[in-house]
Amino acid sequence: MRYVLAVVAIAIGVTGSVAGEAGDAPELQLLGALFIIGAIASVVRGVLRSQRVQSVDD
Repeated sequence: MRYVLAVVAIAIGVTGSVAGEAGDAPELQLLGALFIIGAIASVVRGVLRSQRVQSVDD
């Protein structure tokens, strides 16, 4: 479920960045970039946590 939410957040971020560039709205571009960065950070954090938990269980 986490990955689906991340993909949706990235899609919203890309859409916001493209719309912000087309409409000359730099704040929308920034918001889109923040969505993308946040989604990637969330996925990386989840993967690192799952690897850490698996290594402790082994």
